[in-house]
Amino acid sequence: MKELIKKYLWKKIQSNNVMEWGDVQRLLSMDKTDIKEIINNSADRNYISETMKWVKILEKVREQHSGAAISFSQSGEDMVIRSLNRWKKEGFFVDIGAHHPIRFSNTFYFYLEGWTGINVDPIPGIMDLFNEIRPRDINLEIAVGKEGVSEFYQFEEGAYNTFDKKIAENMTLNRISPLVKVHQLKKIPLDLILEKYLPAGKTIDLLTVDAEGLDVEILETNNWKKFRPHYICAECHTTDESRPMNPRNILEQNGYSLIAQTQFSSIYQIN
Repeated sequence: MKELIKKYLWKKIQSNNVMEWGDVQRLLSMDKTDIKEIINNSADRNYISETMKWVKILEKVREQHSGAAISFSQSGEDMVIRSLNRWKKEGFFVDIGAHHPIRFSNTFYFYLEGWTGINVDPIPGIMDLFNEIRPRDINLEIAVGKEGVSEFYQFEEGAYNTFDKKIAENMTLNRISPLVKVHQLKKIPLDLILEKYLPAGKTIDLLTVDAEGLDVEILETNNWKKFRPHYICAECHTTDESRPMNPRNILEQNGYSLIAQTQFSSIYQIN
């Protein structure tokens, strides 16, 4: 049974670079017959409805993979940060644009390792799932950015949700994902959120920002004299530092150096 689970999990990870939440649910509840069926029928998506607790996920995944690490990020960002943080067992993260407690998460691996943090995403109702799967975290339904009310475009594929009208129009024009709803949301600066919700005496070990075009604006609203994360992972689809969506200028101006680049993100370390 152990080998069958391991074989299926590695197949999923190698093809998607991410383990889907539904896969975790199904794999941790099935018997040997079910495992054979799902290996032979990759289209089977009849997952159980009961949400697994994080402790069970931690124990089973470690057992099935003999201690091997599993990336939950979109392109391995958590593993890059893990390689820089092997010494840190109980860190604190802030995840802006958290999207999902497991899927495409830069922080879920660290949560399983004992870290805690603040997860922020503006979709109404999104934090119900975070509260169930990641109860140790502070989970907030807040839009982050320069103060004011802005249109937020919610797509069927949640990874494409954005405040950027041009990005939203491109998604719709190219039929990448159906537009579900346009919300009018009040944005709050990052420094105000940290002032209110960062536990007293906590140092931010990791700040991750993935806001589909709003990343630089969010970083511009931080108080860099007071809140200085050790590592910052920011969405960045370009190495051209002159592009407005590249966070390099704002971060270098505030004492950070680029130390790694993945397909979708740049990772910075405090000087």
